[in-house]
Amino acid sequence: MVYLDDGTTTDEADDGPEVANEFGFTKATGQIRMMALKIRELIDTKFEIFDRKAGEKRPVTYSDMTVLVPTKNQNLDVLDVFREMDIPIVVNGAESYFQTTEISVMMSLLQVIDNPHQDIPLAAVLRSPLYNVDENGLALIRTQAMTEDFYTAVQALANNALTIAVAGVSETKVNETIAAVQRFLVDLERFRALAVQNQIVDLLWQIYNTTGWLDYVGGLPSGPQRQANLHALYERAAAYQKSSFVGLYQFINYVTQLQSQDKDLGEADANVASDSVSLMTIHHSKGLEFPIVFVLNSTRRMISQRETMGDILLDAEAGAGMDYIDLDHHLKLPTPQREFVKQARVRGAFAEQLRVLYVALTRAEQHLFMVGAYDSVKALWDKWSLAEAGTEWMLPEWARLEGKSFMDLMGMALMRHPKAPELASVLTAYDDKDVIDFGEIRTKAPKQPFNFGLEIVNGADLRALVDAYQAMPLSEATSEKTGATPDGIVNDWRSVLQFDYQFDEATRATAYQSVSEIKRLFEDPDLAAGRGLVDGRIQADEFAGLRFTDETLPEPTFMQEAETRISSAAIGTATHLVMQRVDLSAGAPSQADLRALVADLVDQELIEDKVAHLISLSKIERFFTNSPLGKQMVAHADSLQREVQFSLLLDADRLYKDFQGSEKVLIHGIIDGYFQVDDEVWLFDYKTDRVTPETAAETLTQRYSGQLNVYAQALVAMGKPMPRRFIYAFSAEKIIALD
Repeated sequence: MVYLDDGTTTDEADDGPEVANEFGFTKATGQIRMMALKIRELIDTKFEIFDRKAGEKRPVTYSDMTVLVPTKNQNLDVLDVFREMDIPIVVNGAESYFQTTEISVMMSLLQVIDNPHQDIPLAAVLRSPLYNVDENGLALIRTQAMTEDFYTAVQALANNALTIAVAGVSETKVNETIAAVQRFLVDLERFRALAVQNQIVDLLWQIYNTTGWLDYVGGLPSGPQRQANLHALYERAAAYQKSSFVGLYQFINYVTQLQSQDKDLGEADANVASDSVSLMTIHHSKGLEFPIVFVLNSTRRMISQRETMGDILLDAEAGAGMDYIDLDHHLKLPTPQREFVKQARVRGAFAEQLRVLYVALTRAEQHLFMVGAYDSVKALWDKWSLAEAGTEWMLPEWARLEGKSFMDLMGMALMRHPKAPELASVLTAYDDKDVIDFGEIRTKAPKQPFNFGLEIVNGADLRALVDAYQAMPLSEATSEKTGATPDGIVNDWRSVLQFDYQFDEATRATAYQSVSEIKRLFEDPDLAAGRGLVDGRIQADEFAGLRFTDETLPEPTFMQEAETRISSAAIGTATHLVMQRVDLSAGAPSQADLRALVADLVDQELIEDKVAHLISLSKIERFFTNSPLGKQMVAHADSLQREVQFSLLLDADRLYKDFQGSEKVLIHGIIDGYFQVDDEVWLFDYKTDRVTPETAAETLTQRYSGQLNVYAQALVAMGKPMPRRFIYAFSAEKIIALD
């Protein structure tokens, strides 16, 4: 399978960026599209293969097919095309996810945030597009603190004058490097401040926003897939954050263990079906066999030019070779020794690639597809026509060495097959140079007969095939579903557009409510006096979602952070925390005990120091020593439960008017506490609202009785008896019984 790309490149290394032609294909994406169309054709036509286990023929499935690639460079392109054409695919080889540029850079940055005194991750981050410090810049940094770690050198360059200048590094480059490391240190300080809060998700998103990394990778080849990889890292961090392990170090250690065990964050995709095409490298496929194999990018140059470059060439057998330098005439001349070593290295690399080709060819049990791209039929025939040099079974060495790719070698071999001239019509269809001529090629009949064919398309034809495929499913699906006249189709559309869903209210009803949002529904009936008997449930509204909300809006952040004013909510939260943490095992706490507890909470940064001074420790002490509720709490400390989280399922029609169906709504809340007194359960809730002793009972009962009724229902659902309910008003130092 050959894709013809009217480009200008021939045998150059194809690892660099490619430019799409007028039809939207590069050499890489053109052959991938061609392969994807073939896979869909095999599936749609129910192409048959022989099932060894069943001992009979059956239609092919996706899992029968495997795509082998020489390197992982095209994996992202393959994933993009296959997903667009709705072909399920799974990538085998766990290291592919972590070795993508976008993920490896992020993991290096997370390692630096956790501990900046790590030279390799730090150098990787600075060298990356995030800060774009080149090798000269890294050398400049290193010279500023030769005996210290690299982070110390970074700080030295950012904060002090140059200690050592580097020859060849211009003043402009010095200034650019200093600016880059200063920006890095500012970012690092911000990231580390966020990391200590153990919010990995927030940290990742802050990195994406601050550095623009998510947007940057979106502009690279296969940008959407690279962005999806970063989103996957974010989502996995969110899932990890919900586990019992917290902290950036733990997350990095978790990822490191995955890598060491050949696992991958990207492999656990719930949407990947078991019936999927496999994508793996040729090396990874050793020892495996598959019914159908596609060898992708088989026109990739086998031997890298790096094998023959460098001032000195070394080979284990041939020794060392170097050019001759004529200082008098300023000439650099090749030497016989260097050419000898060069040829030895080429032959060694060529032999290794032949072994790789053998592995690829022998993975297929029944059908093998070689997929590649040439610039033109002439470029193809220039290689394949070297078959005319062979008179024996083995082509001469010089002809084999002229083959630069797997497909070059395969083409030379197949052109000697007796049926090869039958391919002339396929080749001449795109032969605008009239180069195809089988007259000089001597055929050789194979010892074991086999069949082969040739498919060639250029950019225009491939675009037509892709457009035809994309247009096909809609028309076919429409005709298959309706099986009727156009009038029937129109009628079907009308029935869909005019469909009246029976449970319309459920589409706008929330599945979750907090206790504070629904407390009004659970007030005692006599509290409605003066307001009239009103159904408090939400009325279905055509334009609004069905959800209870708080009557008051949260305090804006700028008011919360005001230095001159501490909100009553902050004081109330701190008071609740003290009541939650106070130790009652030794009896009622003294003020000294409470002061020590508050100091400890301040040290743990759970309470701000400016808020701690506003907590009324004397009132807390009097609650435990003077109030009957506090005394009972101390006396029954062994059964005391505080800050009890609960979830409760309520019928939706208890919250929403005219609700149809039997759905439930999840109610979630936190009970301040309860304890056992003989056969009774006492439920209590602290309130720090500013009320007077005279108005406390009426005001707090009206505000919070519904909330405590929900708490009581939750305890009953836990298997407890109906509890006695108490509100304690700290400002008025008064107990309010709701029995």
